[in-house]
Amino acid sequence: MGPHVPQVLEVFGEQDHASTPAGEPVREPLAASAPAAIGTRELAVLKFEALDAAPIEFLITTRDGMIVWANPAIEQLTGYAPAELLGRDMRLFRSGRLPDAFYEEMWQTILAGRKWQGELINRRKDGSLYHEELAVTPVRNAHGEITHFICVKKGISERKSTEEALRRTDELFRQVTENVQEVFFVCTLEPLRVIYVSPAYKEIRGRDRAEVYERPTALVKSAHPEDRGQALESFLQQRQGRPPKPSSA
Repeated sequence: MGPHVPQVLEVFGEQDHASTPAGEPVREPLAASAPAAIGTRELAVLKFEALDAAPIEFLITTRDGMIVWANPAIEQLTGYAPAELLGRDMRLFRSGRLPDAFYEEMWQTILAGRKWQGELINRRKDGSLYHEELAVTPVRNAHGEITHFICVKKGISERKSTEEALRRTDELFRQVTENVQEVFFVCTLEPLRVIYVSPAYKEIRGRDRAEVYERPTALVKSAHPEDRGQALESFLQQRQGRPPKPSSA
């Protein structure tokens, strides 16, 4: 194990003897009183080995943010090997993209003994930026004092890229649909519900789009009398999942 393992095992021991914010002792799990239960140190070792092998990124820091342990998975996310992080401050990951007030709020929360969770933009060892979800949980000793923080990090850059691509697609759809001088709509079939109707509906038919969202059949009723039969047939065909017949020349 490494030179910092005893300190890590001590953290897990503190977890077992931690006090709640109200000062009440944490109840031991029922298994702890069973004849086959393992000892406190053995349980701490087991917890350590589980986190060390986990595919999720974990860090343990002192109360002032110095890293005392990191599991191997941290290297894939940050580019730093665990040994490179020992003794370093958590500020190492800061990208400069978030305001100081963001970190002040986080520290106020965890130093008050509460769990903090949020999204950050951090910097890897090679200088590239990445998005991550971070959850920080305070660890208390037997006297109820906060001694360490357990940090769970999760890379979300891929999710953020997907969200941004969807946002751009939505914006392109909006720009196209708001400039097309034709009435068209998007609806669900079961139940029948219009989820989008183009702005041209009001310009061409002189009626507010709100009526279509409230009553989808307004699309047929608002058509010119000579076109209502064809509009109704087309509407019913699409509702049944059949493509509408092309209009005759």
